[in-house]
Amino acid sequence: FHDRGIALCLEGAAGTGKTTLARALHAGVSGALRPFVRLDCATLDSETLRQALHGTAGDAPEGLHLLNRGGTLCLSEPARTPAEAQPMLAQLLERLSRGGSLPVRLIALSTVPLAEAAAQGRLLRELQLRCAGAVIRIPGLAERRSEIGSLLGYFARQIAPPPARPLRFSAAALRA
Repeated sequence: FHDRGIALCLEGAAGTGKTTLARALHAGVSGALRPFVRLDCATLDSETLRQALHGTAGDAPEGLHLLNRGGTLCLSEPARTPAEAQPMLAQLLERLSRGGSLPVRLIALSTVPLAEAAAQGRLLRELQLRCAGAVIRIPGLAERRSEIGSLLGYFARQIAPPPARPLRFSAAALRA
């Protein structure tokens, strides 16, 4: 992924931690030196993408101009990209993959398998291939019950960082 220019797709149900994993992958590769730009594909339109492609980025998607410094482009729900915008998004991704001296890494986040969306005609095959060079399926918490305790601890520390009194959970709450 990070040194080979392979697009990565993280697939899983809502709430499985796809965005958190994407940010961790970005931080592990780029640290804070390069931008992490997240785009909600459901809100993209062809005119905005056309402007981004032709450098008239007055209305380009927020943060897209930051990628001229390299970094990570994180596409949320590419299968929800409006049909008329999909060819433009594929062109934009192709242009970013050619890039310049600073690489732009692509991570797609999806609640549906992109191959399935392409097979059903909801996603251009070209766009699916550009977004999913490698796929990691993230199982839901129902399949990862053993992780719930450590996740609760992590989020409790986020909510009440030291020196605040730490939040504690009973054994019964952890089993529920």
